[in-house]
Order: sequence, then C-alpha cells, then structure tokens
Amino acid sequence: MNTPTTERAETGLLIIGASQAGVQLAISLRGTGFDEHITLLGEEDHRPYQRPALSKEFLQDKVDKENLIFRSQEYWDEHDIELVKGARIERIERNTAADGTQDGSGVAVAADGTRYPFRRLALAVGARARRLEIEGAELDGVVYLRSADDALELKARLGDVQDAVVVGGGFIGLEAACSLHGMGKNVTVMEYGPRLVGRAVGEDTSEYFLQAHRGRGIDIRLGARMTRFVEGTGERAGTVAGVELEDGTVVDAQLVLVGIGVVPNTELAEQMGLAVDNGIVVDRHAVASDGTTVAVGDVANMPNPSPGHPRANGSGWRA
Repeated sequence: MNTPTTERAETGLLIIGASQAGVQLAISLRGTGFDEHITLLGEEDHRPYQRPALSKEFLQDKVDKENLIFRSQEYWDEHDIELVKGARIERIERNTAADGTQDGSGVAVAADGTRYPFRRLALAVGARARRLEIEGAELDGVVYLRSADDALELKARLGDVQDAVVVGGGFIGLEAACSLHGMGKNVTVMEYGPRLVGRAVGEDTSEYFLQAHRGRGIDIRLGARMTRFVEGTGERAGTVAGVELEDGTVVDAQLVLVGIGVVPNTELAEQMGLAVDNGIVVDRHAVASDGTTVAVGDVANMPNPSPGHPRANGSGWRA
C-alpha cells in the first residue's frame, strides 16, 4: 500500500527539530525582524518542552508536563510560526538550477509522505543518548533519559525500585542520582573515569562534587569497570538485577540509568552531503558547508575560540 503524499505550502524557513535550539532560533529570528513564515517540525508527539528539568524537577514530581512547555499555541499563532508535531523527516531534496547551483531551497520529505517545501533550511535535530555496549544491556530496567517519553517511562518504573545504579558521572548522571536519592532510593554512581564531570570542570570542582554527593549518602565508584548487567531469576527473569564489576562484585539494582553522553543526529546532514565531524561542521555564523543550511544546538560542531585549536578560526565556508 503506497503512502499518500501531501504537499504543504512553501515556508520561508523550515526548522527541523523542535527542542530548545530550534525553538530559540524561531523566537530569535522573530525578535530580530525576520518576517517570513516559519515552520517548526518536531519528531516527538509533544509540544516543545524543556529537557534539563527531566532529570530533576519533573522526575521528582515537583513540576508537571505543562510547566515544561516553552510557549503557548497562541504565541506560535501570533508570530506566524507553524508548529508540527510527530513529523519525522527521512530525506531532503534540494532544488538545483540548470547550471548546477543550489540556492538553499528544497523539500523535506517526512516518513508519512508529507512534503515540506522551504526557501531556507535549519537543522536543529539534536542528539540521541549514547548506548552502552555491554552484556545484559538489553535487559528490562536498563533505561536512558533523553526525552519526555524516557522520563515518563522512568517515573512509571520507580515504584518497584529500591536500588538504582547510574552509569556515568557527568551532569545528567549526577542530577538523576540526586533525584533518585531524594526519592528514597539507594543510589550508586558508576564512573569509568578517575573523577566526576571530568571533561567539563577542573579537578577542584570535581573533588567538590565528589565530596558533596558522597556526603548526601550517594555511593560514588570512580574508575568503575563493569563487565555485565546481571539478569534476575524466577519471576524477575529478563529484568536487570545488578551490575557486575571486574573484581566480581555485584551491586544490586532493579534499575540502571545510563547517562554516558550523546551522539549527534547527523543522518540528514550526511544524506545532504554536508561536512560532518562529531556533528555538523559549521562556521561562526552556524552555517554548514553548503553555504546555506544553518545547524544549531547539540548537532552543530561549532568553531572553538581557543587559540591553536584546529577549529579556532571559524571563518567558515564563505572565506
């Protein structure tokens, strides 16, 4: 059975990705006088929402779903921004003139066959949770926290959980660990590296985080080498029951929350032939290698201003 095709009216700017970066791009453009129609496409079946609160206030039931929403429908209507939910874009077809040049216009084709013509394109497609490759990673109870649906699933599981293991001692892992601990769970944080938040803060700050979290009663294991997730027995077959370390120690866990970073969603950019290197490579104006497409947020590999860094110049694709 062929999927019916729907052709939308052309939009001045099509933003693929309705998370914080995509939303802020639309809002900022309106604030700076951009007056063409904007279409904002979100893959999730939710209105645009704040992600940082998922591992904190939302997980702890201090805020509800409505408090996470960025803007009301009235705002989008008043500012001529069309918000489309549940739109998963599978490919981009770019318009090419007779002389072979491209002006940045084209059509985004969704999984349901809907076609979204655009004059300019912005990719704010974000990143997905990095998966952990270890024996037992497919067991029920091994979860990730990246989206609202992930948070809802996690909350639904917590009633039967007494022992939780958080894999990853970065900001997300520590925030989730504190939230779970505050809800009365026994929490162990497994960090592969020698210190917490090692790639983002200095040694003194790492040590402060370590002592503060241990002082609250959270078990922090640095240099943790996990060998597998242990499967339960009997009625708990197929579910996670613990985490085994290299020395044979097993830490009990009815829930394992993995927070080991993200992987940029570069598939559309690769299909378009854009330069990709741990994200979509952009110049200091957030313009990709084709000279027309904008990329913002977690998916964008921005120039690094540090002197001597390979991406320090940032003069980009117009130079």
